[in-house]
Amino acid sequence: MSKLYVIGNGFDLHHGLKTSYKDFSEYLDNTNSELFDTLEKYISYPVTDSSLWARFEENLANLNAEEILSENSDYLPNIASENFETRDFHVFPDIMHEQFLQLTSGLLSEFRNFIISVDYPENVHSHRVILDPTSMFLNFNYTNTLERIYNIDCRQIKYIHNSVYYGLDEIILGHGIDPKNFEKETPTPPDSVDVEDYEEWFRQNDDYDYSYNTGRESLYEYFKVMHKPTQKIIESNSDFFYRLSEIDEIGLKLKDIMHDNIVKVGIQGGDEDNEVRNYLTIVK
Repeated sequence: MSKLYVIGNGFDLHHGLKTSYKDFSEYLDNTNSELFDTLEKYISYPVTDSSLWARFEENLANLNAEEILSENSDYLPNIASENFETRDFHVFPDIMHEQFLQLTSGLLSEFRNFIISVDYPENVHSHRVILDPTSMFLNFNYTNTLERIYNIDCRQIKYIHNSVYYGLDEIILGHGIDPKNFEKETPTPPDSVDVEDYEEWFRQNDDYDYSYNTGRESLYEYFKVMHKPTQKIIESNSDFFYRLSEIDEIGLKLKDIMHDNIVKVGIQGGDEDNEVRNYLTIVK
């Protein structure tokens, strides 16, 4: 083994596959407009970008969770109301949990279905490039282009973010900000309070709103679930990365027709290129 190919989304785009985040946005708008509208409404993006989808994964860290909480505050219990019932304490947390599920498992499911739905153009073989079939491949994509178009053995491919075609692991899609940056301290019961009395303690504590804080904690789990844990991924794939010590050459330079620039097998630069460097640091 003397060569490693690093495969990025530019590789699929070069072959005519519609796998850009813009393509995903159009797919999502057609299949799940509610989720599409939620993302458009609550996720901010830099003014230098044309849209949320320009750097979609990075922008996932910009969810305005506080705005979601505020806009749903009408569901918080009104203890002074004559119609108040104990179950009212759980309405707001339940709604926030539904938002959490929509923005995590719902989003991942839609992205997985999007990748599966991508069509290969009839002339895809005319875009083939020269690859050494005996090499190793570090693949940042979720598609099976290498196997389908180049007949590369899947055992030579490391799907670093997992694949929709192999294994049972969920695909990895997310932002790169440490979830600890989004954490906020909340009052906790003293050790003398039994677990079964927690809810009552929270109700009586002036610094703690049980319904609001439970809902907030549920929603803020989003930042943890949608975090891409680069270091953990490297550690879980350490066998593959240590094998790279046998590599004599990294990369193939492929002219990306879509962007008219030189890339390493479809790595388009910017954040994606930084992530590649992070993964390959262990080789040095």
